[in-house]
Amino acid sequence: MFEIRNDNTYLDGKPFRLYTGAIHYFRIHPTDWERRLTLMRDFGLNAASVYVPWNMHERRRGEFNFKDHLDLAAFLECAAKVGLKVLIRPSPYICSECDMGGLPPFLLRDRDLVLRSCDPRYISEVERWYDVLCPVLTPYLEENGGPIILCCLENEYGGYGTDREYLVKMADMLKKRGITCPLYTTDWYKLTHQYYGNIEGVWKAVNYRTESERSINALKKIQPDKPAYVGELWTGRSMNIEEPYFVRELAPINDAFEKALQLDAGIDVYMFCGGTNFGDFSGATYGRGFEPREESYIRYLPMMQSYDVDAPIGEDGNVTEKYYELRDVLDTFLGKEKRERNIPRKEYQVCADIKLTKTASLLSAFTDGKKHERPFTFEELGSGYGFMIYRTSLEGIGVAVDRKLKIEGLNDSADVYVNGKLAGNVKRDRGEPVLTVHIPADGAKLEIIVENSGRIGFGPKINESKGFAYATVDTLVLFKWESIPVCAEDILAVTAGDTDAEGAAIFDGEFDARAGVDAYLNTEGLCKGYLFINGFFLGRYMQNTSQKTLYVPGGLLTEHNTVRVMEQYPHASRGIITFSDRHVLTGEPKKEEI
Repeated sequence: MFEIRNDNTYLDGKPFRLYTGAIHYFRIHPTDWERRLTLMRDFGLNAASVYVPWNMHERRRGEFNFKDHLDLAAFLECAAKVGLKVLIRPSPYICSECDMGGLPPFLLRDRDLVLRSCDPRYISEVERWYDVLCPVLTPYLEENGGPIILCCLENEYGGYGTDREYLVKMADMLKKRGITCPLYTTDWYKLTHQYYGNIEGVWKAVNYRTESERSINALKKIQPDKPAYVGELWTGRSMNIEEPYFVRELAPINDAFEKALQLDAGIDVYMFCGGTNFGDFSGATYGRGFEPREESYIRYLPMMQSYDVDAPIGEDGNVTEKYYELRDVLDTFLGKEKRERNIPRKEYQVCADIKLTKTASLLSAFTDGKKHERPFTFEELGSGYGFMIYRTSLEGIGVAVDRKLKIEGLNDSADVYVNGKLAGNVKRDRGEPVLTVHIPADGAKLEIIVENSGRIGFGPKINESKGFAYATVDTLVLFKWESIPVCAEDILAVTAGDTDAEGAAIFDGEFDARAGVDAYLNTEGLCKGYLFINGFFLGRYMQNTSQKTLYVPGGLLTEHNTVRVMEQYPHASRGIITFSDRHVLTGEPKKEEI
C-alpha cells in the first residue's frame, strides 16, 4: 500500500521516496517498451509517470482503440515485469504538446460545450470516457497486485482555470469507478497555481525547470504537512517546426536535480524518455516565433514531429550524456559507486533509396462531400484530423479578371487551386491574407485544401475548430460549398486514380530491409506531406523544419516494406526517399517551397 505521510512517502510500510521519469507508451513502439523501462530502472528510478491520451484512444466518438502502441494494459504489464511502479495520469487533458492537449476534437462539435469545466455536457463526455478507461486501469492498481500507486487528478489546472468544483467532480468520477489509490495534482509553484489546481485531500506537487530551491520551498509553505514531490522537472523542451533543434546546458539541470534531492523531494524527470508524435498527434502552440520579431508578435506554431525533447533517453531509444550525468548525481546522493558509461547503442540500418510512383491525384481521388451554402468545419463532419477539401464555383463575367480571394477564420494552412492548378498558399498569422486569383471569362472551379497542422494544446485556444468560416472574392461572400474530409485512413484506402492531374498527390514505393532493425528516413527529397510505412502512419514531414529525418522503429519493418506518401507539392519534390546513418534533428530554418 502506498501512503503519503507527514515525513515521507511509504510503500508497504517502508520509506519509498519517488524517483520517477515520464514515459509515453503511445509515442514508443511496443517492441521498445521493455528496453526503455529497463534503462529507467537501471538509472535508479522506482516508478514511471504515464499520461493517457484520450484523443488517441478515441479518435472518433464511440470507437475505442487499445491495440498496438495504444495497448495500455500491455504497457502496464511491461512496467510491472521490469520492476517499476506507475503514476498514472488519466486526466482528460494532458497538454504534452499534442493536438488539443489530448482532448478529442469531437467535443468541439457542440460549440457551446465548455472544456475543462463543470459544464454538464463536458462532464458527461468525461464520464463516458472513464467508463471505458477505468476498467482498463483498476486491475493494475497496487492493491490488486499491479504497479499503479498514484493517480494524477488533472494537468496543471492551476495555470488554466478557476473552476475548482470541476476538480472535485473529477476526483469523484475516478473514485466511483474504482480508482482507490491516492490522488495528486501538479502545478507551478505560485500560490494561485497551487490554489486553483488543487482541492482539499489531494496531494500537491510542483512543476518547474531549474528553480528547485524557490519552487520546493514554496510548495512546503503551501503544504507543510506532506513531503515534497516535483511532479515535473523539465530537463528538455519540445520544439516547433521552425526552430533549430538544440540541447540544453547540463550544468543547470544537474544542479536543479541535485538541489531537489538535497531538499528531500521526490522527483519526476519530464521527459525521461523521448518519443515520436506518430501520425497526426503533434499539436501546436500560440506564442512568439523563433525568428526575431517585435515583442508583441504572436502567432500559431505547429510542433515538431519528433518528441525527442532532449531527454535522457532520446527518441530513438539511445541514452544521451544527460542520462549519464543525472545518473551520477543520483548515485552520489544515494551513496552508490560511480558507474561506467558503457550502455550499448541500438542497431540501425541504411537501405537502398526509395523511388516513389504516383498513384492518384488527391483532388481527383476525393470527389464526394457534403454540400451546403457555407463550408463545414472538420469537427462538424466528425473529422478531427487530416485535410478538408472545399469546392465551389466562381461564375464568369464574360471577361477574364484577376480577383482578390480572402479566406476568413483560417486556423491553419490552405492551398488554393483554380481549375486544378495551384494558385497559391495562405497561412494563418503570416504572409498576405489576400490571394490574387485569375478567373477565366467563363468562370472557374475553386478548390481549397485545408490541413489540420495541429490544434493548440495549451491555454484558452484549445477549443479552436479547424477549417475556415467563409471566403470572399473582391469582398463578395462565396456560397454553395462542398466539404470533403480526408483523413489518414482515407489516404491509405486509395488504390488508383488520375495520375495526370497537377498538385497534391498520393505516391507509393517499396524497399527491402532487415526485419526488426531501426532506421532513419531522410525526407529532404520530398517537400511536405504524410508518410506511411506498411500501413502505419509514421508522421508528417516538411522542408521548412530542422527535423530532416523520421525515426522508424524496427518493430515496424519486415523484409519487404511498402511506403505511401501524400505529397502536397510534388513539383517541389524529387520523389525520392533516402536513408540516413543517424537521426538528423539539427539545421537552420528553411523557407518552405511550394
